[in-house]
Amino acid sequence: MAGESWQTLQTNLISGHAHLMVLSVIALVVASITAYFTGEENGTRLMRFGLWWMAAGSLAVIVIYLVAGFSQVQPPVWFAHGGSGIPGDDLTSGLTLMLGAVLALIGLGLDRLSNSTARWGAAILSVLTLITVPVVGYYIELNENLFNHGVPGASRSASDAIFSWFHQDFALFMIPGLLLLILVLQRFAASPQRPHALRLLISGSVILFFGGMLYVFVFPHDFGAAFYVSLVGLATLLAGLVTAILALVTTQENADTVTQANPSPVHGKVKVS
Repeated sequence: MAGESWQTLQTNLISGHAHLMVLSVIALVVASITAYFTGEENGTRLMRFGLWWMAAGSLAVIVIYLVAGFSQVQPPVWFAHGGSGIPGDDLTSGLTLMLGAVLALIGLGLDRLSNSTARWGAAILSVLTLITVPVVGYYIELNENLFNHGVPGASRSASDAIFSWFHQDFALFMIPGLLLLILVLQRFAASPQRPHALRLLISGSVILFFGGMLYVFVFPHDFGAAFYVSLVGLATLLAGLVTAILALVTTQENADTVTQANPSPVHGKVKVS
């Protein structure tokens, strides 16, 4: 296509496809959360603006990856200097889709400030994603001479390897899953364990975030302080997952108990011969 080789076309399509899948899942989860909590209401102006900004960013990123996939035109590198710079697709997705998602969830929390731990939990998790991927990611991309393990003499090449894992597994994979779990708990769990599960999940994510940042910027080696902070975060998250499962199971058991105690007229009617 447009003079590019088959290998180049395949590489561009696979890269754009992989990036777009993650971004689309984030947009879908955020849209689902705001739709569930607001229902027929309009929500705050900040939430509506965030959703529109996220939608515009989604379209912009789709166009960028389509053009890059089927032509030799690639997104420009912004703020380029000495081999460092921010790729145009990263800049666009971070400042539009991801920023819009954060604004939408913060606006959702402001809609009813004291009503739900889940609202502010979703906002906090989205902020962690924004800090991890665009903010820290941009900083590393602007300082490739220090972080890029492919640059000879890069003093923080180990940090770059850690960040490559952390921003992907934590911010792009785990956080959207936790946002979806928050929505599931809010929709289907009606037991006393639900608020405890939400607090554990949110706290564990925050602790793990700080552990990851310590790994990247302070202790980029095995079994240092960052390891133990991250371990506490993972343990807290595991406790939150167990509590979430208990909340869902307890809710179902309570529903079954109520159904057995109050059978429907059809099932509870005594047949008279």
